[in-house]
Amino acid sequence: MADRPPRRDERKVHIPAPDAGATASRPAAPPRAPIATEPRPGSSVFDAPPTPRPKERPTAPPGQPPSPRPQPAPAKKGRRRPKLRRALRITALLLPLVLLLVLLGGYLYAKSVYDDIEKIPLADVLSDGGSGTNYLIVGSDSRDVQDLIDAGLDPAGFADGGGQRSDTMLILRFADGKAKMMSIPRDLYVPIAETGGSQKINAAYNGGPRRLIQTVQQSLGIPIQHYLEVDFVSFSKMVDSLGGITIDFPNPAFDRSSGLDVRPAGAVELTGPQALSFVRARHYVEVINGEEVPDPRGDLGRVLRQQQFLRAVFSELGGVKNPITLARAAGSAAGGLRIDDTLTLWGAIQFAWRLRSLDPTPIELPTRLGSNEAGSVLFLEPGAEAAIAQFQ
Repeated sequence: MADRPPRRDERKVHIPAPDAGATASRPAAPPRAPIATEPRPGSSVFDAPPTPRPKERPTAPPGQPPSPRPQPAPAKKGRRRPKLRRALRITALLLPLVLLLVLLGGYLYAKSVYDDIEKIPLADVLSDGGSGTNYLIVGSDSRDVQDLIDAGLDPAGFADGGGQRSDTMLILRFADGKAKMMSIPRDLYVPIAETGGSQKINAAYNGGPRRLIQTVQQSLGIPIQHYLEVDFVSFSKMVDSLGGITIDFPNPAFDRSSGLDVRPAGAVELTGPQALSFVRARHYVEVINGEEVPDPRGDLGRVLRQQQFLRAVFSELGGVKNPITLARAAGSAAGGLRIDDTLTLWGAIQFAWRLRSLDPTPIELPTRLGSNEAGSVLFLEPGAEAAIAQFQ
């Protein structure tokens, strides 16, 4: 068989051998990362690496309920923020300190008000016994022109001379958690202590609080444990600090001497000067059906109006919730207040606190109108002993 020439793909190709020296001096090339190539056209998809299939959930055997899907674990509750915890901790530490400062500030203010009050040495004439505590409260009328102007009153209405006199006297009693109040008419004719004679009880005040206390204790038989005196100027300021006092007037009323002039009937809010005019009115006239009708009770009617006013003041104090308003009322009255030297700071605070919740039972002292060398006066009636006994 004749020899055929070799085909082109069978021809031997001479490849020169690499130079041993060059190979040794050339550094070895790093291995190349495999290059991902897409299958060439015409190639089979099976030439690509197989894609892993997700694991199938095991199925429950026939006749059994499928196993429940595993639930994700509940998320843990987040802790409070560190800033909130720090704020609560600081608040818990500072709260007692703030309360202590508030109490200390209140005490210092009360002490400053108490120190401004004039103390009268009366310990040797005051009573230290009895089943309750009686306070003799006096509203003084200085008759000083400037004091009257400062109180908002018209000096022309005080034509009965100067000097200082007790214009309002009442006894306030605390016993067994209850309060009673009885006014003493200024025209009550009684023996005056240290004088050996009798006169209107208002004259006892001309000898000072000591003589007045002794007269009440000796002539009426009522023990007095504490004494308080307030002038009209501070009285007016206290009413204004409370925002006024509401008084119910059945009819329009006026008193030309005191300056009272109430035109509408019903509940009327009185300012400080108007309140003083109401308390001091001794010539009280009501307008009934267009006619002017003077109060026939005279000084007794004035006493009843004073009790009505004081109950309104106590009611107003009890309704005040703002401590600043209460402090303002106490401060306005302190400058014109005089108390006995046995009434301590704590005793004064207790008395003021009792006034806030006070609803005293009014007790009328039975008297009858008469006249003698002292002019028009009032005498005790036989039934007065029962009223006085409630304060003994």
